[in-house]
Amino acid sequence: MIQRCPTGPTWLALGLLLVVSTLCSPCQGEPVKGEATLTAAKDYARLVLKLAQDVDSEVTVAGSILVIRFKQPVDIPIDRLADAVPDYVGAARRDPDGSAIRLSLARKVTVNTMTAGERVFIDLLPDTWSGPPPSLPPR
Repeated sequence: MIQRCPTGPTWLALGLLLVVSTLCSPCQGEPVKGEATLTAAKDYARLVLKLAQDVDSEVTVAGSILVIRFKQPVDIPIDRLADAVPDYVGAARRDPDGSAIRLSLARKVTVNTMTAGERVFIDLLPDTWSGPPPSLPPR
């Protein structure tokens, strides 16, 4: 008895299912949990994002909006960031899909970003800042 391999619509359906499941598997994963802390240092403000695992991020500034984009969704409560250092941040929101955090800056700043493992340090340096950016805190 000779068996035939599936052809036509069957292979097409299997291929489509494979492509969709491959592309959507990152979408179905749970967001990475984390916490955010915004503090005022001597002459600047520092936002520290502490994540449960290492997640690549990109920090950009567009006008007065600071955008932190993540390579995978994150779940970071940001409700209290705007109240923490109102001289630097006026409002904060997380994109519904967890792909980015957006901060409305209350003043003109230069942004310095450093990553150390699961932590992202984002320094908001006032336009009067001179010299090298602040270093990472001691462990």
